[in-house]
Parts: sequence; structure tokens; C-alpha cells
Amino acid sequence: MIRINPREYFALVRQISDPTDTDTYYVQVKIRNAKTDVLLDTVNLTDKGDQRFSKSWQAGSDVSGNGTYIIATSRVYTDSGYSTESALYSVEQNQYLIQERYNPVFGNGSGGADVDYKKIEKMINKAVGNIPKIKIPEVKFPEQKEVDIKSILRAINSIDIPRQEKLDLSPALSAIKNIKFPEPERVDLKPLINQLSNIISKIDNNDKISKKTEYSLFEEIKDLKEKLKHINDNVQSAPMVKMFESKPEPKPNKRKFVI
Repeated sequence: MIRINPREYFALVRQISDPTDTDTYYVQVKIRNAKTDVLLDTVNLTDKGDQRFSKSWQAGSDVSGNGTYIIATSRVYTDSGYSTESALYSVEQNQYLIQERYNPVFGNGSGGADVDYKKIEKMINKAVGNIPKIKIPEVKFPEQKEVDIKSILRAINSIDIPRQEKLDLSPALSAIKNIKFPEPERVDLKPLINQLSNIISKIDNNDKISKKTEYSLFEEIKDLKEKLKHINDNVQSAPMVKMFESKPEPKPNKRKFVI
């Protein structure tokens, strides 16, 4: 019996037994299911010479997975219509098993040795038993004491924080009211106004200003500028101005309590 893989192509072969017979023959093979006797296929073999006939045929599927047996029956005919069988050659039958073949290297399949699982299990157990046992020291962690939060809260509540005393500003306000500021001196701007009016009249009464007049006006404006600067300096140096100069306010110190 020959084992064939499902859907595998293999050769159907028939050799005429008498090598001296030179007559022309035709060979036909009928393939049936060995169990149900159902005809699966009819194959007409090809004459390859020397009274040898063959043809490639594809096996079916192994639906059950347990293997399917088939029988190939070959007959020799004397005509191409396959109607007259030869009286010289008998019917031949070959049985095939359609089933997945396994590689013998992996311990399965035709001719392969069976796997002794019990022996393998003993080998593994022996190997595991030879591994030295490692004693892991027991680590004892200290017990975590329960924190008494209530005592902490009682300590916080017992802190006596002094209250801010009310600040009496009435003495300071009275002292400010009693301060007598000196009256600023009156600045007489009449001479400057007259001088400025004189310059304007000179410009209005002259369509064309000569270089001499231009120089004279320039000197008077320069003199007027110096006088104005002198007045500004006197105003800035007055005590009242210095008293009210803007100063940056000091940042209050924030008291931090650390618990």
C-alpha cells in the first residue's frame, strides 16, 4: 500500500508482462473509494513505449483526517474505444491511502519511531531534580506604626497667635495738621513778559529782518531762556517741592509662620 498526501499528483502505471508481445494495446484505470465502492475517476493511460503505460493523477482530499483508502483497477484493451479486453492480460489492482505524511525525523509518519512521552517526562523530572534549590532568605519588614494625627491637630490648635493691635493714627494726623508750610515767594514775571513783547513787536514791524536785527533778537531770546531757566531752578529748589517729591512706597514685610 502506498501513502499519498491529499491533493498530491502521483503516477498511475501499468506494464505489459510479456516483453515479446508487440501488438498494440490500450490501458484504462478506474479509481474507486475502497470503503463505499463509489467510482471517483476513469483515467486512460498514455503509451510510453516498451509496453509501458502511465499518467499523472491528482489525489482527492482527506475529509475525515483519518485517511481515505482508494483502489485503482487497471484493464488492458485491444481497441481505442476500450470496449474489448485482452484475453492475455488479467486485471490488476493497487490500493492507496490518502493521508498526510509526516517526516520520520520528527518521530512520526511511515517507518518512524514512536515518541515515548513517559521517558521524556522522566528525563525532564530528573533534570529538574538535579537543579540545586536556592534558599531565599525571609525579609522581615518593620511594622509601620500608626501616626497619631489627632495629637498634631491638637498641638496646632493650641498655638496662641497674637491679634493685631489697632493702630492709633490720631497723633500723627494732629501733627500733620499743625505743620506750617512756608508760603512760596511770588515770582515777578513782568520784566520777562515785557522783553518777550518787545521781541514780538520787532518781528512784526520788520518784513525783512537784517542780520544785525536777527543777531539782536537771537541774543534777547537767549537771555530770556537763561532767565526762565533760573526761575525753574529756584522753583525746584523750594522746600515745598522737595517735600512732595514722589518716593517709592516700601513693601510691607510679610511674617511667615513655620509649623
